Amino acid sequence: MKRFRYRLQTKLNVVSREESMAKAELARRQREYLKQVRLLRAWEQELESTYDRLRSKDGAVTTVHEIISVKEYVPVLRDRIRWQRTKVEKAQEEVNRARERLYEIMKERKALEKLKDRRWKEYLVEFRKQEQLVLDEVAMTRFWRGRTEGSKK
Repeated sequence: MKRFRYRLQTKLNVVSREESMAKAELARRQREYLKQVRLLRAWEQELESTYDRLRSKDGAVTTVHEIISVKEYVPVLRDRIRWQRTKVEKAQEEVNRARERLYEIMKERKALEKLKDRRWKEYLVEFRKQEQLVLDEVAMTRFWRGRTEGSKK
């Protein structure tokens, strides 16, 4: 009997490689998302520390120049924070897309592996049947040989 050959093995290999690439892409997207979140936190911290600097002069006189400078800087920081939040949302969407793609590829790979496993089991059943036929044939041949040799004596 021929040895086992899964005719979709090439497809399974391709899908497995695609899965590896999709995992790497998801990891890259997650790193990018975390980077954008860190930048957002940094801008938010900058805004908070700007307010804190203005509040915590410990009795020191705040100059008009400092107040004007903070008043002009705060809207800029808020715009940067808004812009950064948009970037965080986009990065999260990219992570979700990459995760969904990976999920679809994994489903396909698992289906191919399940089919391969089923084909392997079918092959083993057929192989055992063929093996049993050969053993039966050998036993039958020995039996008839023994009878013909026994009748000659």
